[in-house]
Amino acid sequence: MEQNFSVAIYFSKNKTLLSVLERTETAFYVHYVKSFSAVDLNDITSEAASMAVFEIGDALENFIGQTSRVFVTVDTNYYTMTSIPGNVPIGSNEFSDLMNLEIRQTNPDASIDDYRIKLTQLPAGTGSPMNLVVIISNAIVDAADAFIQNFGLRMTDINPIPFSAINTFTYNYPDNATHNCLLVNLYDPILGFAIISNNNLLGIEYVTLTKDASIAETIESKIDSIMQSHNITDLDAIYFFGDEINRDQYFVCWEVGLIKGGDSRRLNPFRMVKTNLEQRDQEYCARVFHQYVSCIGGALPTFFPVSVR
Repeated sequence: MEQNFSVAIYFSKNKTLLSVLERTETAFYVHYVKSFSAVDLNDITSEAASMAVFEIGDALENFIGQTSRVFVTVDTNYYTMTSIPGNVPIGSNEFSDLMNLEIRQTNPDASIDDYRIKLTQLPAGTGSPMNLVVIISNAIVDAADAFIQNFGLRMTDINPIPFSAINTFTYNYPDNATHNCLLVNLYDPILGFAIISNNNLLGIEYVTLTKDASIAETIESKIDSIMQSHNITDLDAIYFFGDEINRDQYFVCWEVGLIKGGDSRRLNPFRMVKTNLEQRDQEYCARVFHQYVSCIGGALPTFFPVSVR
């Protein structure tokens, strides 16, 4: 039977991560993973981007003829995230007016037509409904697609870090989906927190590291704030990930997680995914799997409904 592969690519300021997955009737299989030099999507004609095209093209040579989908995840440099209250349809004039106000705060000459907009509605809880909105410029979307076209492929979808990370969590940790969990992304100097409870995404929040507080103090303070604002009395698990976590940082995070949650560990995107990787590559994945959370998650099933404009 002919195989049908999906390619997942993660663009960050530090590196470009590539994975090739196959979806069968019963499971996802990982056939390839590798890290490449960083590609700046604001300049895909640079020498670094050209080198990455050559290296990734060589890596994909055996998969391209049987690849139908390419999923891209981008880091925080390439998107803005905001929230708006109420039940506002993404195609309505009211939504366009709200987004234009948001966009023109940083780019006075731009409009909603210059951006790819993604929206998901958060559960109302005790208050009014909230909409989580991701804003990615068309220039970045087009650049990512143009980069993919170098391999004779087209981009299927593009997502921010937290959307792909949540896909990774819900696919690989079905036993925890009904619990109170935090996914914490370390992306110096920004920390991202996705709050999941009872199969619902409650919110995505960010905090910036400063010289006035240690990473442990910053994480602990933010967790306290999240638990209070979302009326969470107990956390069942805290999972850390990111392509910048070193051993010392992870140990600090792990300790904070133990204090605040019942379980504290790195988020593993390969936990429920099967693999055809060679032993050496499996050992590599065991060391750095927390770096591939957003890459792998881009190609996994979407956890929550997302509207796109």
